[in-house]
Amino acid sequence: MDTRAEALAWLDAERASPAAAVAHMTDNGWPGHATRLAATLRSYLDRGDQQPEAITTYSCALRAARRTGDRAAEAAACTIWA
Repeated sequence: MDTRAEALAWLDAERASPAAAVAHMTDNGWPGHATRLAATLRSYLDRGDQQPEAITTYSCALRAARRTGDRAAEAAACTIWA
């Protein structure tokens, strides 16, 4: 993708994929990646009607952080909700 518009079009077409990726990372031992991807997706998920995907993404990120005991990642995951 070369432009922001192309990236947004891809995200819109694949709405469930980023949330599924965060869930997969959480459940398969990549909690740091899960929390970072969730944070990266924040501005996209917070616009429009992305509520179901946002809930899945942010919940998985918080679970990943708690699973590893990474307090900084847990704080970051909680901050996403704000």
